[in-house]
Amino acid sequence: MKILLADDHELVRTGVKYIINSIDANATIFEVQNYHELLTASKKYSDLDFILLDLIMPGGDGMDAITQLRHSAPDTSIVILSLQDDYETIRKSLNLGVKGFIPKSISNSVMKHALEIIIAGGIYIPSSLLENKENIFTNSKPEDLNLKLTRRQKEILELLGSGKSNKAIGDILGVSESTIRSHLTVLFKILNVKNRTEASFYARKLGLISEVV
Repeated sequence: MKILLADDHELVRTGVKYIINSIDANATIFEVQNYHELLTASKKYSDLDFILLDLIMPGGDGMDAITQLRHSAPDTSIVILSLQDDYETIRKSLNLGVKGFIPKSISNSVMKHALEIIIAGGIYIPSSLLENKENIFTNSKPEDLNLKLTRRQKEILELLGSGKSNKAIGDILGVSESTIRSHLTVLFKILNVKNRTEASFYARKLGLISEVV
């Protein structure tokens, strides 16, 4: 696993590297501390699994950086790691196509859980945002949802649509049942549904999963 860690505080980078290495001891982590280094490194290392990006660094604007990275490294997932964790900042970031938003204010254990979800192919959204009644993807057209879902989320939806339980889905994908529940919580929010049945129906209606044969 190869990760580009972009943050201008060495103490933060050290802490995040420790957590990543506790998940994958063989992870290769490249470090940058400003936007110029970030854009240069994103082009140099074309086989990155994802970029962990602080929104406030010298040399540029965080939202502009996301847009540039989406063009220069379209196949690389972007995950925000930031002190800016207000609703509007998170919503804007997710609608620009990032695959997760990790507030720096969370505990090490929660950050580890967030990174595990992202490494497993999911999207991490803070629980405070999931509890918000407003849908964070209100600016998304239904046909755009397919682009916002990760490969792993599509796999989970497909298995969900075939009637598999959370445990069965976890066994098939090689992850824990709790990880599947975390994925589903985010999927329900993205699809703006309340339960598994609604998620399956809506995903099939939008053509996100196969029709029942």
